[in-house]
Amino acid sequence: MDPKNESQSGAEELQQPPDPPAVATPPSMPAMAAPASNPTGQLTPEQYMQVMMQNLQIGSDLFDGSSDEDDLTDEEVEDASTSQLVDLQTSSPEPDLAELLEDTDVLEDDEEAQALHQQLKALQQETATMATELEERQAKVPALTENFKEVALKYKRATKGVDLVLVMDCTDSMDMQRVLQTAAAKLTDIATEIKRQHPGAYLQAGFVGYRDYGDDDRFEISPLSPLNDQGLRVLTEFIGAVEPDGGDDIPEDIAGGLQEALTLLKASSSTTKLLVLVTDAPGHGQQYHDLGDDRFPKGKGRALEDLAKEMAAGHVEFRFLRVNDSTDKMTSIMEEAYNAAKTDTSFVVMPFDAARPEKLVPAVIDSVAQAFSASEKRREQRKVKDEGATGLAKVFADMVNNEDDLFDDFS
Repeated sequence: MDPKNESQSGAEELQQPPDPPAVATPPSMPAMAAPASNPTGQLTPEQYMQVMMQNLQIGSDLFDGSSDEDDLTDEEVEDASTSQLVDLQTSSPEPDLAELLEDTDVLEDDEEAQALHQQLKALQQETATMATELEERQAKVPALTENFKEVALKYKRATKGVDLVLVMDCTDSMDMQRVLQTAAAKLTDIATEIKRQHPGAYLQAGFVGYRDYGDDDRFEISPLSPLNDQGLRVLTEFIGAVEPDGGDDIPEDIAGGLQEALTLLKASSSTTKLLVLVTDAPGHGQQYHDLGDDRFPKGKGRALEDLAKEMAAGHVEFRFLRVNDSTDKMTSIMEEAYNAAKTDTSFVVMPFDAARPEKLVPAVIDSVAQAFSASEKRREQRKVKDEGATGLAKVFADMVNNEDDLFDDFS
């Protein structure tokens, strides 16, 4: 061979790349047996450790080529591991709280899990306690509701309450019979107009019919009740059923009728109290009239002037509807006793024509308006007085608190 050719041949042999070395085929991922499912539906520490050990074994086999399985890519290995985790977590229903709280074995070596376990138990106890408290509170709701209504009603009576008691002579008299019939027929009109003039007022009304000593039914009494639809119906039916009867002599038991009316008003906490008396005859006792026909010339029952004083002391507005002059002496004595008490309420005599009983309506409405206005004025005066007293107390307190400065002015 030509040395030159031999040299070229040797160069070609040197330039040829060597055969690649043999590379071990990547082992395939061995099959993974899923651990037994947990009844709670969550992975127990043992299950989680089992999956992790399998994954570690897969990694080890891949690294040293000891696996004889088919080749798998990294993505396939990850997918297989994730799939087994999902299978373990979905193999059972959602965990039951009671079972979870009872399952303490798996928490023995896990301080964080033990802390969460105690927190769960505490929350469970708190929830049970709150449920019990809620049931107890719900059981109290009806009583609290009734108490609220009662207090709210008392508040309204104390600020906007108006109590009206009609006191009427129910003896056998044509004039008084017409007045009784009108009172029953027009009571709704009276109530409607009062409510229109005084919106927000809490109006109650009662009735006292009186006759005389010895009569079968000496008194006809309907206690105070709210003038709503039901109250109006009851009071209207009551007055409409009263029959004028009795009364042998001219004077009647006015003292007894006023006493019954005051008893009704005393039981009320309303801020405005009004007593309206309608009669065509005086009470018993020669001191109250100039009539000769009186079975009890020295009087009977309580003195009318004492009843007048009691009305004034109880802040009861008094209106007398004068039918004739036979009652003038009586009302004069009563008014003097009433005014002697020097209260902020009033005793008013109003002319009334019993032949025109429809005039009862404006007479009562005007009486209520006057009484309500006077009551509102008294309340405002008390408010100003209380505010003034509070202001003086504050000034005095400031002076005491600043006594050092006060004495410094004189040093």
